[in-house]
Amino acid sequence: MRKKIFNGIRFRIAIIFSLLICITIITIIVISYIFSRDVLTDNSDLYTGQLLQQVTNGVDNYVEYMQDISEIIVSNRDVTEYLGAKDIYSSYSRYMKYKLSELFYSITFSRDDITNIAIFGAKDSRYIFNLNQKKMNANMPLEETYWYTSAIEAGGQPVIFPSNVQNIIEDNYSYVVTLARAIKKPVNNDVMGVALVDLNYKKIKDLCSGISLGEKGYVFIIDDKGDIVYHPQQQLIYSGLKSEDVDLILKSGEGTLALEDNSGRAYMVKKSPATNWRVVGVTYAEELGIISSRIQFTYLVAAFIFVAIALGMSYYFSYRVTKPIRGLQESMKEAEKGNFDKKVYIKTNDEIEALSNSYNIMIDKIEGLMKQIINEQKLKRKNELKILQAQINPHFLYNTLDSIIWMAELGESKNVVLMTSSLAKLLRISINRGSEIITVRRELEYIKSYLTILKMRYGDKIEYSIDVDENIMNKQILKLLLQPLVENSVYHGLKNRENGGVIRITGHEEGGRLKIIIYDTGVGMTAEELDNIFKKDIERDNGVGINNVDERIKLFFGNDYGISFKSEFHKYTEAVIIIPSVDCGV
Repeated sequence: MRKKIFNGIRFRIAIIFSLLICITIITIIVISYIFSRDVLTDNSDLYTGQLLQQVTNGVDNYVEYMQDISEIIVSNRDVTEYLGAKDIYSSYSRYMKYKLSELFYSITFSRDDITNIAIFGAKDSRYIFNLNQKKMNANMPLEETYWYTSAIEAGGQPVIFPSNVQNIIEDNYSYVVTLARAIKKPVNNDVMGVALVDLNYKKIKDLCSGISLGEKGYVFIIDDKGDIVYHPQQQLIYSGLKSEDVDLILKSGEGTLALEDNSGRAYMVKKSPATNWRVVGVTYAEELGIISSRIQFTYLVAAFIFVAIALGMSYYFSYRVTKPIRGLQESMKEAEKGNFDKKVYIKTNDEIEALSNSYNIMIDKIEGLMKQIINEQKLKRKNELKILQAQINPHFLYNTLDSIIWMAELGESKNVVLMTSSLAKLLRISINRGSEIITVRRELEYIKSYLTILKMRYGDKIEYSIDVDENIMNKQILKLLLQPLVENSVYHGLKNRENGGVIRITGHEEGGRLKIIIYDTGVGMTAEELDNIFKKDIERDNGVGINNVDERIKLFFGNDYGISFKSEFHKYTEAVIIIPSVDCGV
């Protein structure tokens, strides 16, 4: 028993929990004793680098979005058509201007980080802003704006300009970051105009000012030329009251840079791959602090407390975790003995509860399947017994023998021989207690003998034909499957018609299945009789009803197979048998 406890899941979980917690605590203590300022410095660098990477990613996202917008504009067919239109005052040009203005407005409306979207013609005064009511500043010619001339010179590549006051719009002097891009003709790449996208400078400011690098630390951004894109003390930088070592930053790669002065500052630099801008974090060594002896003592005391708690908690939680598993194990042992009544009800809102629910469902299904199998076997044996007991209708046999005697007395020896031969074939297959599966050919021989006898008895009242494809003759079929349906056609269809009728038996393979049709021109069935043909199985004289035939097919071949009926009253009845197409090995 003791060995079983130590080998159990509960013991293993307790040991693992204790080891993990103790190892973690001891590792923390060792690291706290070994590392002091270096640890804090490394953590600070890592933390600063992560924050700067967030800023870099944010800036890249904004710039990439501006580039995406510019790509949409320069590749827009409506833009090139508007800029290439000869008459900018035509109704079509006015419509295109309104359409593009609405497009620009929808983009700026969905994103508050985009201040302006506009296009400007290269050869005339045509332009479109993101709102129709905006007008171009007449005191600021395009040729004098640095972003316009730079975009023309860039030949279609996007050009990004750091923080600036955008004054191209009348009565609008927003502080923005600008992206400009030349718009070219698709045919000869001639410059048709310039697309302008202005990013709200406040977004970059919010992105950088939201980063905390201690009480005195801060973040600023410079472009690849050393110009300030953002600085929290930008006015002091411009007035010369504050300076940053921009040359050192531009010459260096990414990482921590220690300045040579005694200010105690350290730069952490991240370079943006999208803009080549540098995001710089400034920290002060005095804020890093050094691990003191009191902190070390606190770690040591906390370690002992946590170890003691860990041992108690690991024992408690291992017991709680394994308790429902033990209950599930006991139920499984009962199920192995055949007792399916003991269910497991676990309310833990986790995988163990889901496992117990699945186990209960599985037990219910197993129990149901076992009952279903027992019932199906009973039903199968019952139907097989009925078939063996009533393979030949006694009245049919009596009437056939009576007809033979009558024909013998009349001297019709050929008919006597034919009817006797047909009866012998019927008796041969009916008393055969071998396999329930025979070939379609043998089943049709039996039906042909059966119809021959009926034809000789009823004369012109019965006509029949058998037209079954040769390629299914060696397929398997249940023995005596067709006879109850043919008998049903004769005694409940043709016999009740004054002039008799015709029975046609056809068969072929369709989609990997055998389809055998028994069609008669008898009295047919009403809609009510057709609906109830399987609900109330009227036992025929031979003891094998239509419902039994359908159940027999489903027992042998599955629920996807069986019999279906079509009928019109006073016209016809058609029985369709569907069984799998399988070569018969009998």
